[in-house]
Order: sequence, then structure tokens, then C-alpha cells
Amino acid sequence: MKAIGIYTVLCIGLLLWSCQKEPENKGPYPTVIEGYMTERGTGNPIEGIQIDLFGPAAPGPREVLTDAEGFYRFDLGMQEDSRRFYVDFFGSNRYYNWPGEHYATEQGYNRIDGQLFAAGWVKLHLKNVNYGNWRDNISFQHGNSHSYSGLVDEVLCLEFPANEMYIFKYNVTREGKATFYADTIYPIGHDTISHAIFY
Repeated sequence: MKAIGIYTVLCIGLLLWSCQKEPENKGPYPTVIEGYMTERGTGNPIEGIQIDLFGPAAPGPREVLTDAEGFYRFDLGMQEDSRRFYVDFFGSNRYYNWPGEHYATEQGYNRIDGQLFAAGWVKLHLKNVNYGNWRDNISFQHGNSHSYSGLVDEVLCLEFPANEMYIFKYNVTREGKATFYADTIYPIGHDTISHAIFY
């Protein structure tokens, strides 16, 4: 008789336990987007880069600056789906350049690292450029191609991605006849190098 009672209690207990509602799986916490910004070519962390957050309204700031470790973090809130957000590595300042949208790919935690191109400048010394002669000019294939006709011994300063080899291309036109040239340069991050073009 005791065995039947114990068995009955066990069956009722198992039945009640199986009827309990399973807890909802709301995804991993915390729901954040974070990452590190480093400099391409050197791997050094970059401090003070503005990272912008885009997407639905969420608690916390919409833009942050990277710290001395190159680290940034957005806390999106416990109920947010981070897949609805993206960050913009705002690098369009004087020293770095990487525009672009970088989307979170998972619900919950996302780490989005990035490398920014350091800017470098090349000071071009143009020799013997004939002023005011449309048949004599130099056309640079740097960014948006543009032509230049200017004074003798003119100096121009152009910005390039730094810390890597770069093929600098240009055409020289004299008396209507164009000749293609290419020079290899290596701009240094946050610095200016000189390069002479003898025309």
C-alpha cells in the first residue's frame, strides 16, 4: 500500500513539472556592439575615432569615441536585436579615412573590428610646367582624375593612404601628345614626403 502511495505522488509530481512553461530564450546578453579600431599597416590602436550607431531608437549614446586601446562599445538594451543596427567608422578626418557601414550579423553580442587607413601626404614639385598652354598639362590619376596647368616650379600636396606602397600614375601632355608615367611612392602615416616630377 505504501508503495502505491509513493508511486502515485511521484507520478503527480512528474505531471505537474512537465506542465510548467518553458522560459523564453531571449538570446545572449548583454546585447551590445563593440570592437577595436587599429591602424592599417602598423596594427596600432587608434584613440579618439568617432564611431556612429545607426538603427532603431535605443538607450545610450548614438556616437562614442575609441579609447586608448582603440576600443568602443554600444549597450543596446536587454530587448534589442543588434541585427537591426550598424556602425559607421567615421574616419573622414585629417588623419584617417574609412567611410562605410558595418552591420551586426547576430542577435545579442556582436564584435565589429576595423582597420583605418592612415593618411599621408605627398608634396609634388612640378618642374617646367608651361603656364596657360592648354596643349601642355599634367593629368593625375589620384582619386578623381584632374588636369593641372600651372606655373613653373609649382608645388602641389595630395593625400594618399599611408604605410603601404602606392603606384602614383599621371599623364604628361606636351604639344598635344600624351605620355603615361607611373612612380612608386610610400607615404608615411600623418607625415608628408616630397616627390619631384620633372616635366
